[in-house]
Amino acid sequence: MTSTLIKEAKKALPGKASTTLKKFLGKFYSSIPGEDRDAVNPAVLAQVAQTHLKLSRDRKPGEPRIKVYTPASAHEDENAGRTVIDIVNDDMAFLVDSVAAEITQHYKMIHILLHPMIHIRRSKNGNFEDIEDKPGPDTVVQSHIHVELQGTLPEPLARQLEARLYKILSDVYYATHDWQDMRSKLLLCRETLQNAPADQYSAEEINEYLEFLDYLYKDNFTLLGYREYKFKTKDGELSSTTVRGSSLGLLHDDVKPVYISENEDGLPQDLQRLRRNLPPLTVSKVNKRSTVNRRVPLDAIAIKIFDKNGNVTGEELFIGLFTSVTYSRSIHDIPLLARKTGNVLERSGYKPGSHDHKALRHVLEKYPRDELFQIDEETLLKTCISILRLQERQRIALYVRPDPFGRYVSCLVYVPRDRYDTRLRLTIQNILEEEFNGDTGDFYTTLDDSPLARVMFVVNISQTDPPRYNARRIERRLQEAGRLWREKLSDVLLQEMDCEENAVRFSQKYGEAFPVGYRETYEAKQGLFDIHKIEDVLKTKNLALDLYKCKACADSTLRLKVFHADTPMNLSDVLPVLENMGLRVISEMPFEVLPGNRKKAVWIHDFMMELHPDVAGAGLEGVKDLFEDAFVKAWYDDVEDASLNQ
Repeated sequence: MTSTLIKEAKKALPGKASTTLKKFLGKFYSSIPGEDRDAVNPAVLAQVAQTHLKLSRDRKPGEPRIKVYTPASAHEDENAGRTVIDIVNDDMAFLVDSVAAEITQHYKMIHILLHPMIHIRRSKNGNFEDIEDKPGPDTVVQSHIHVELQGTLPEPLARQLEARLYKILSDVYYATHDWQDMRSKLLLCRETLQNAPADQYSAEEINEYLEFLDYLYKDNFTLLGYREYKFKTKDGELSSTTVRGSSLGLLHDDVKPVYISENEDGLPQDLQRLRRNLPPLTVSKVNKRSTVNRRVPLDAIAIKIFDKNGNVTGEELFIGLFTSVTYSRSIHDIPLLARKTGNVLERSGYKPGSHDHKALRHVLEKYPRDELFQIDEETLLKTCISILRLQERQRIALYVRPDPFGRYVSCLVYVPRDRYDTRLRLTIQNILEEEFNGDTGDFYTTLDDSPLARVMFVVNISQTDPPRYNARRIERRLQEAGRLWREKLSDVLLQEMDCEENAVRFSQKYGEAFPVGYRETYEAKQGLFDIHKIEDVLKTKNLALDLYKCKACADSTLRLKVFHADTPMNLSDVLPVLENMGLRVISEMPFEVLPGNRKKAVWIHDFMMELHPDVAGAGLEGVKDLFEDAFVKAWYDDVEDASLNQ
């Protein structure tokens, strides 16, 4: 099958195709995994091979070549309406992940992605010579990436994507090229930490830091950047300067800032002092997303530099990403976390082996790992004890942790699982953004066997104008947003009705009676008013009406609710009645209400109507009752006339 498709693709090549092109096409196609081959049209493959061979010939060693375009040739049936990205580069780690992350994050979904590897031979001056079957002393491995998007990009976006991909490939190059040097720097940090003053830090603490460095070194942290800083104090002002020539990986440019504030490249004085006074080793988040591997905020490992007298003279900073192992293995197998969570368990006072001790340990295991690295023990203990109690009294709960550098606020929200859905998540997100006057940078949802869903929101805030907030008040807003409509209706019934027995009866009868559309449109208090109307309809079998003005209504508009038993009303019957009364119907919302165990419904029709300009802005006083009586009379007269005419 493969040989047949290659033959068909070769037939689609130009008539005078070179032997090199034909050989290249065969190598390109045979390097594609079997499951992807069926997705490639032979004619398209021929065009792709020509493009990639040309990019290979034009490419200098160590440089990438990228082409972003939307094909417009006659053979493009399979490729119609898709922007194509072709990339040729030296083979290196993270290429495909980084390219795919950039495309899907900012542009389009990927229809197909091919990544064949081809051995090529270069001449002494670096020019492309030929395709090779296997590695040799004069060969290099070229990475070929062919991407087809779901849809097309306009030309300005295509050029923007091309420029962005060149930047991404440059970042991948520096991260992989400097990787071994960064590992060496990580080992040298052991000597730095061993100079930490013994009167401030115990041997147990220092050993924990050293074990954590070993953990990072064993490929549990993807090293992407490194930089060394020196702390200086002049005229009482503390500053940090980059050690020239120290920067590696994504930080290869010595002037590119890592710690960013809104008005300057470096940190202001108060945050510089905070930074210097942090423990010997800290884990935090950088307010930048990684351009290499995964498109998530970068992790930062800051290690203090001590002189022989134990004074802090600088800082070594590593940026990168924790590997998946850190998020999947037990906290007791991760240095730094093992000690912190062990201290929390001990400080809780729970007896080892007891129910509470086991439950607290479970909460700690499930706690967001990124937060575990950053949160202090006192706050962690208080938060986890509270989470433990949530299992007994399930409710919406909020736990807030502000970033020490004022860049963001971490908001950990627990929601009873049966109430959690996308709509509620968006509502919670909107409330948090409003309360903290910020934007959600990331959110992470966890749904497991727990009766509580957990969502971590990271809300980016202003460093120059930090929000003032009351966490308890925000939590109450979230709880109100998460209450079910039927619960709100039950409260309104208990508040408004004189007889508690009747309130309970109506709550049971109407708690699930209203459709989703109604509950999303009207408050529970409006539902109580409508229940009285529905009860009238059930008793009399006659129409019930409510002419009203809503808060959002313009002066020239009114709304009319009509309650009708058993069947919906025909619009063709209603519209003439309203028009004869001087109104023009703009829209109508029908709702089917099923009280209790009734098989037949009571229908609510809510009409939005436009008033005649001569009476626009007039109030309802003295008009409401007359209008409703006139409508009922006109309706039944029309219905009676219609039945006589049949």
